[in-house]
Amino acid sequence: MKTFNDYLEEICFEENPTILDDDMPDFFDGWLCELDTEQLISLAQKWGDEINEKTSKRIGDIIKKIDENGSENYSPEYPIGGSADAYDIQEEKEIVRELEK
Repeated sequence: MKTFNDYLEEICFEENPTILDDDMPDFFDGWLCELDTEQLISLAQKWGDEINEKTSKRIGDIIKKIDENGSENYSPEYPIGGSADAYDIQEEKEIVRELEK
């Protein structure tokens, strides 16, 4: 998942497509310094919303996989905290459902 800095760089690049790649690091530093507090907070909230959306999708994928395969055949694409062998599958389902709320 991309970091907040990666997200800010992406926004900067989108807003300034004419800046050459060689000039972008210095331009980005200047752009970042010119952001006021309200702009930075707004961008942080948008980044957080994007992260939450992606995380919710991953959680939904895990629940779907559990429901389709049952606990005996469970093999998560996105394990939560380690291998499925370390967890009781029912407990993991409950944790995932709590996170989904």
